Amino acid sequence: MEGKFQKLIQRTKEVATTYTGTFVVVMFLNQLLFFGFCLNPICIIAAMPHVLFITVVIGTWLEKDKILSNLDDVKEVNSPEAVESAEAVDAHNFIERLAEIRRFEEAKSLEETKRLQELTRLSSLDDKTMYFNSFSEAHTYASKTSGMIVRRNPDGVGFIAYRE
Repeated sequence: MEGKFQKLIQRTKEVATTYTGTFVVVMFLNQLLFFGFCLNPICIIAAMPHVLFITVVIGTWLEKDKILSNLDDVKEVNSPEAVESAEAVDAHNFIERLAEIRRFEEAKSLEETKRLQELTRLSSLDDKTMYFNSFSEAHTYASKTSGMIVRRNPDGVGFIAYRE
């Protein structure tokens, strides 16, 4: 991306130099030939519209080879074959990323299930009550197990998930 930006800046400088130089030369010739070399600001302002038009015509003619070569580059980049292959690559990358996300979610779900089973074995005093250190753990367990209610432990430490 940065390489394209540097090329754009370089190209902008080249075009600005070409058109500025052309404008100065056309203005000088215009003042010399048509205005009797009048350098009064009113004479220069009067010359601006047609000098700008002449500058655009001459500058475009001077830059036409570069403009046409840039158009050819754009046509090559945007050819149907190039667009089709780019779309295929994008679709392939999207499918791979989606599969990766699904694998991650399945692994996360599996990890969570194993952790909840371990918590069940370690911290269950009876089959109706579970003790947890954080509300999120208790809520996660309660949402996985139907009929569970989450409350703060009466001791003030941790949370309880229980069935009524």
